[in-house]
Amino acid sequence: MFQDLLLLAAAATCALATRYGSAPERVLTTAFLGNLLLEEGCAVLIGREFSTEHFSVYFALELSLLILFCAVALRANRVYPLWLGGGQIIAIAAHVLLQVLGREARAACEWIDACASLVQLVALTVGLSAHRSRQLRLGRRYPDWTATANSH
Repeated sequence: MFQDLLLLAAAATCALATRYGSAPERVLTTAFLGNLLLEEGCAVLIGREFSTEHFSVYFALELSLLILFCAVALRANRVYPLWLGGGQIIAIAAHVLLQVLGREARAACEWIDACASLVQLVALTVGLSAHRSRQLRLGRRYPDWTATANSH
C-alpha cells in the first residue's frame, strides 16, 4: 500500500518536474521514479526487496541511484539534491543493516528504507517548488548548472 502511494506521488512529481522543472529536476525525478519502478519489477521477478536473498541486485540499484544523485548534487545550481543523496545513504544503510543483523531486523529495515524514500520525495517536491518560485521571481536567468559544470 505504501509503495503504491509512493509510486503515485513520485509519478505526479515527475510529471510536474517535466512541466515546470529544468534539467536537474527532470533528471532527479526521472531517476527516482525509474528506480522505484525497477525495484517493483525486480520484486515481481525475484522477490520483495527485504524478503529475498538477492541483496546484490537491490544494493546495486540503490548504489547507482546514490551515484547519480551525487553527480547531480555536485553540478546542479541547487541545494536539495544533497538531501536526496542523504536519503539514499540511509536507504543503502538499511540494506547493509539487514545483512549485519539478519532476518529478525527485516521489518525495521523496511521502515528505514520507506522513510528514506519519503524524505527523498519531500526533498524533490520542496526542491521543485523552490525552483518554480525562483523562476517566477527571476525568470529563466539563473543557470541550471554551476559555472564549473558548464566549463567542462
